[in-house]
Amino acid sequence: MNKKTLPTLLDKQWQLRLHHFKHVATTKQLQWLMSVLTGKNKLSWQLKKVWSCSEFAAMSCSKKPDTLKQLIDSGDLYVVYGQDGMEYRLSKILSSTETEDDLFKILRQFRNREIIRIIWRDFSKEADLKETTADMTSLAEVCLKVALKFSHNIACQTWGTPTNSRGELQEMVILGMGKLGGWELNISSDVDLIFAYPEDGKTQGGPCSISNQEFFVRLSQKLIQVLDTKNDDGFVFRVDMRLRPYGQSGDLISNFDAIEKYYQTQGRDWERYAMVKARVVAGNSESGAKLMAILRPFVYRKYTDFSTLESLRNMKVLINQEVKRKGMANNIKLGAGGIREVEFIVQAFQIMHGGRDTRFQSQSLRNTIVLIESEKLLPTLEIDTLNKGYVFLRNVEHILQGMGDLQTHMMPDKALDQLKIAYLMGFDSWREFSCGLEKHRSAIGLLFKSVIVNEPTHDKSDDEKQYFTQAQDIWQSGSDEDMVEKLNSIGYVNPQEALSLIRGLQQSRSVLFMAAETRIRLDALMPDLIAVCASLESNTITLARIFQLIESIARRSPYLSLLKENPKALKVALQLCSASPWITEELSRNPAMLDELLDHRLLYSLPSKDKLTDELRQRLLRTPSDDLGAQMESLRYFKLSHTLRVAACEVIGAMSLVKVSDYLTLLAEVILTHAVDIAWTHMVDLYGHPLGHANKKPEFLVIGYGKFGSAELGYNSDLDLVFIYDASENKSTDGHQSIDNSTFFARLGQKIIHILTTRTASGVLYDVDVRLRPSGNSGMLVSSLAAFEKYQINDAWTWEHQALVRAETCRWV
Repeated sequence: MNKKTLPTLLDKQWQLRLHHFKHVATTKQLQWLMSVLTGKNKLSWQLKKVWSCSEFAAMSCSKKPDTLKQLIDSGDLYVVYGQDGMEYRLSKILSSTETEDDLFKILRQFRNREIIRIIWRDFSKEADLKETTADMTSLAEVCLKVALKFSHNIACQTWGTPTNSRGELQEMVILGMGKLGGWELNISSDVDLIFAYPEDGKTQGGPCSISNQEFFVRLSQKLIQVLDTKNDDGFVFRVDMRLRPYGQSGDLISNFDAIEKYYQTQGRDWERYAMVKARVVAGNSESGAKLMAILRPFVYRKYTDFSTLESLRNMKVLINQEVKRKGMANNIKLGAGGIREVEFIVQAFQIMHGGRDTRFQSQSLRNTIVLIESEKLLPTLEIDTLNKGYVFLRNVEHILQGMGDLQTHMMPDKALDQLKIAYLMGFDSWREFSCGLEKHRSAIGLLFKSVIVNEPTHDKSDDEKQYFTQAQDIWQSGSDEDMVEKLNSIGYVNPQEALSLIRGLQQSRSVLFMAAETRIRLDALMPDLIAVCASLESNTITLARIFQLIESIARRSPYLSLLKENPKALKVALQLCSASPWITEELSRNPAMLDELLDHRLLYSLPSKDKLTDELRQRLLRTPSDDLGAQMESLRYFKLSHTLRVAACEVIGAMSLVKVSDYLTLLAEVILTHAVDIAWTHMVDLYGHPLGHANKKPEFLVIGYGKFGSAELGYNSDLDLVFIYDASENKSTDGHQSIDNSTFFARLGQKIIHILTTRTASGVLYDVDVRLRPSGNSGMLVSSLAAFEKYQINDAWTWEHQALVRAETCRWV
């Protein structure tokens, strides 16, 4: 492919973009553009290349033709001006800005200008990966600093200046996380932020005094609005605050003491890894240095910390499960051999060695790779694999996102988009590019397994090989007489019945109408399955049960591959199906649970309440906060997976019936707590926060009655719940769509029930019974604390008092 000649499809795109520009531009603007094109120089060629491959760049230039002219006339398209240059240019434009509307407009127009410039330099190979990521990071930081300064000044004029008890000025500190913190921000990325301020206190000099917490919460909200709100000019940056302490349920901003206490007492492993890239990107730099000093002992331990490998391994298992369920194998960030695996490899060495060697305490991934090589922690060949693979994947990522200014990591299905990627990456065809991509991903995947996974392989014994050969003959079908003899020889108790089961599966509609590729996978799996099943007691019964599972996943080849490629998972599946028809039915109804069999160590070990809470929290952090359906699915998968673990422990005799009930109750408590948090967040987004009595925060109580209250839940138990709130009934919420407190809490109760009881693809989370509330079905769904107390004293029946006695797990949520 001639790199100076556009492929036919891209040339058509160029002609379309040019035609659109001619349609919207003035005569003078069009004359200028034609003069550029007739120059037959580098600029003319790059314009065609960029416009044909980036719809965003082309449409942005057509929308505001003067932007392109200004970029060209200023020479900025061919200048590396870094953060200082970026800051100078924005400050110059903002010098006369007086209103918030002006700020909104200027920031968005500046962002669009710089994104066009960055895409231009990236697509035309004027910039390498290091420059592109540095420019994107600089752009984000500059916009953050300007937005914070402007918003802080307005906030002080409105509410006064925040001070501590000594009268010292308090200023916000903004931590950049992820790629922003590592100077590795990609095109069209969001920004992961954590807001903090040094000390509590009150504002001074304003119309009225408010607490520092209230001041900084309002400032945080305003700052997010300035950056994240989308209007006719677009947005500045999407803001993600889910990495803050307590995630979505936590305060939008916290003081340093609260942050230190959180990470000392509740900080989790995944938060350690997130903090590796934490960096002060805006706000008071002196205060920021103090905050980083507070966080450092949490991230880096004083000893060589090899426990990080196990934690990263478990985190990757969770990510892999998400990828499989969502069909994201072609995701170059999260999929196998993707960007995330490179990050995990590097972070493993940072966490292990950073406590003893401060050189590893770097936010930069590529700088750390250099250090890993210099310390001979990985061979030079593997370092080369990391470097080349990472650069390749990040360049592809920038093309994917630069084409339409979209935050995506999925390889496209459309031929035109595939051509754009192959062309810009320097390949002659999509097939050639795909081979190159697969080469890098395979190499990274192998390195990840050797560094992080490090699981020993297991070769079949001679007896296992013999059983497999005979099982292969059985599945491939011979005469019935011959098959019965072979089934008998490998140990089946009732070979005739086993033969009938095998024939039944082979002749079932699910197998007969299988896609060819899926049938190949089934044929590869069945000899192993038949051979391993033969070694179990009651093997014929087990075969009938496992075939029930096989039929349920017959059209879903990834699950067949999972069992084939993971012998331990196959063996565990057979053992569980042999022990329990209930487990068989659950796996058949929810085959996604097969992922839980991949690590039998996790399957047969039940995490504590803290670890349960942390795992669910991590799962929900990976779920869009505005997607209630996805959050409900996450809750259901979590319940199903841990219920399977409980059942597995019960059938192997590791748990008594009493312990099973205790754990199922514990699981329900964790899930209910998060369900309430989700419902609360969605309600507050709609109506604002309800107001409590005087300065007291409103509170919401969920009481578990019956078997839930007495920790006697079974696998299919419903939840007997009563909802109570403590807030002023004469006040309303503080949102734009304000409602009275009693209505807010009634709707909160309805939302919680909706989250728990709605049937989704994964079924119902829990059936809920609220008939034990005051006055039963005729009473209010949610009672105020005062009304509940009055009812119990004056109107409750004796049986209601008895029911309340069993509610031993009452708790505030």
